[in-house]
Amino acid sequence: MKALCLWLVSIVVALALVATPHTVTAAATAPVGVWLTESRDGAIAIAPCDSGLCGALVWFQPGDGAESAPPVDEHNPKPMLRHRPLCGLTMITGLTETEGGWTGWIYNPSDGSTYHTQLIMHADDTLEVHGYVGIPLLGKSQIWVRAPADLGHC
Repeated sequence: MKALCLWLVSIVVALALVATPHTVTAAATAPVGVWLTESRDGAIAIAPCDSGLCGALVWFQPGDGAESAPPVDEHNPKPMLRHRPLCGLTMITGLTETEGGWTGWIYNPSDGSTYHTQLIMHADDTLEVHGYVGIPLLGKSQIWVRAPADLGHC
């Protein structure tokens, strides 16, 4: 009977440990830092935030024929947000660690849509960013690289 009670207590403790939410830390496998997008025309800084990890646009290369006014979130589905500047805009939210990577949400200012995202750190210090609707199979991936330390900010 005593052995059965000890066994039940150990099962309850193990389940409690598994069910307990873990605090986000900047572990070695966390994608914390500044990353250049695959096209090298933007940089996202990923850092801890209230909802886990978040990423904000900190640098971008203006396109051909760019106007002198700073780019704004013109494709946002909410008209009242279409005048906010892209520089500093939080584009990745709610990243939480999962087995093998991080999951959360990513905003695409080019079309004003928000997608599920999975981020996976690779051994060569690159970051695979996969955005999708519904299931991961219906998505698209990019490989981001760490930005140079001397990269300016917008």
